[in-house]
Amino acid sequence: MDEMVDIIDATGARTGEVLERMEAIRQGKMLKYAQVWIFNSKGELLVGQRAAGRRIRPNLLDTACAGHVSSGEDYATCAARELKEELGLDVPLEAMFEMHGDYGRVVIFRGYSDVIPAFDKQEMNVIEFKKVEDVKKLVEEFPYLLSFGFADAIKVYLEWRKNNG
Repeated sequence: MDEMVDIIDATGARTGEVLERMEAIRQGKMLKYAQVWIFNSKGELLVGQRAAGRRIRPNLLDTACAGHVSSGEDYATCAARELKEELGLDVPLEAMFEMHGDYGRVVIFRGYSDVIPAFDKQEMNVIEFKKVEDVKKLVEEFPYLLSFGFADAIKVYLEWRKNNG
């Protein structure tokens, strides 16, 4: 059985409907999810290339850690859980910004680590730290190489960073 998720409306409020994650996506319902961006001491961002066998967006550059918020869970708990499950990291996280994402509302969290963690080869082909400017260049020149949700988040992040440092 797939994880159960709360369905939300355009404002991000829960509607009271709860569905299996893939069923919610199939029906075009809006749901909540979190991305975790890990930066190293050089300010580089940990990114991954999705594995070829992934159902959704195979082989595209994406955030190294993300997940759907389970029913009854909050964004911060989801972010910490996904970071531990996907990358084995347990670092303090802070919310940077919220935006409309692929399937609903996404909150982008940041944490810091110089470790390139172990990862599930079924999920990612490779993960590595990249300069944010290099990722920005990919968004501008080769957007088809990135998950569209990640490309959109990079654009929002660059604006957010101008105002928030």
